[in-house]
Amino acid sequence: VVASTLSSRIAPLATGLLHLDALNPPLRRLSAALKIEVKATPKRVLQAELPKHGAEDAGGDVAPSEAPGEKAKGLVAQLKDLDVDAYEDVMGKVAAFHLPVISP
Repeated sequence: VVASTLSSRIAPLATGLLHLDALNPPLRRLSAALKIEVKATPKRVLQAELPKHGAEDAGGDVAPSEAPGEKAKGLVAQLKDLDVDAYEDVMGKVAAFHLPVISP
């Protein structure tokens, strides 16, 4: 009941603010910030999940076990090194993030 009352009062206000172009700049900034966050999250999820499955840490430029001058493996190379079950688990966690974002 409270949500429907709140919605019925906010909808005309928001519509009026949109017509006055008062909400457009903040909504554009929010949209841009959300796009940046959504694009960056899969990489963070991969970086967090790959070490749990025995992959080398991709967080730094040089892995501690490697000789100086050698680069750490990239995320794609680490994904290729995973066995099928680990790959499905890692990619399932990435998809679990994206499903709520893309579903209506």
